[in-house]
Amino acid sequence: MNQVAIHPQANAIPTTVSALAAVEREKSTIEASLVVAHKCPRNMQVVESRVLEAFSDYELADISEYEVPRGNESVTGPSVHAMRAIARCFGNLNWGWEPVDTTDEYVMLQAWAHDLESNSRVTLNDRFRKLIKRGQKWVTPNEFELQQEMNRRGALIERKCLERVLPPGLVQKAMRQGHLTLESGPQVARSKRNKEQALMNLVVTFSSFGVTIPQLEMYVGKPIAEFDAPEIASLKQTSKNIKEGMSQAAEIFSPQQTTIESVEVETEPEEVNTETGEVIEKGDTDPDT
Repeated sequence: MNQVAIHPQANAIPTTVSALAAVEREKSTIEASLVVAHKCPRNMQVVESRVLEAFSDYELADISEYEVPRGNESVTGPSVHAMRAIARCFGNLNWGWEPVDTTDEYVMLQAWAHDLESNSRVTLNDRFRKLIKRGQKWVTPNEFELQQEMNRRGALIERKCLERVLPPGLVQKAMRQGHLTLESGPQVARSKRNKEQALMNLVVTFSSFGVTIPQLEMYVGKPIAEFDAPEIASLKQTSKNIKEGMSQAAEIFSPQQTTIESVEVETEPEEVNTETGEVIEKGDTDPDT
């Protein structure tokens, strides 16, 4: 069994009463969690049942997978929402992320996942500059933009920690159940009205990213009216990834092709026989001439 992870300050001599209280509180929390975990161990049959029930919910299944472009292919996997849901069902698990260091130029985040039964702990750090990409330039973010970037990056390393602690087989079962839920649940194509509303929502959402209907049709490979339920669900997930900053619209959708304009052809005026009123075609000659 691994040793209990104690904060480094626990081995230092506290200089204030508040520091001593914080160290003791942290030690007590860890020890109490370990004791409870060993007294109430998880039942994997119950855990699996909880996971399958959780991923039978359409709302969770709809956000349970991410998709990001990598070259000419797309990489998919369980999202942080899915991993958190599995972790809650798994039980006796402590996870999260927090900022551990901040300077004028950099931010350091730390994420962790601690299995209290096996006392195995995974931690990951992410240090990044206080810059965000706005258009083609890197600029200093405001307070709100910085917090959004911290939330995005913190969720990424939190997901990676959970992936290393949770059983891979349990995660795979959860994702399969999510796919089944999307296929058999309240699909947007179940009725024409729902499908039209879903398509309208997609157009509005992607227009805010600068993506046009022709670009969506080029990406899917068919007219927008022929989009089926799985394709609409996939586009909804793509829009979530763009909104959360996991991918960029310009990386996914090809530039819109120029529409071919109609060409006006100038024609010569028709000649009409004044006596008969018939149109004289080219090549026709008057036999009397």
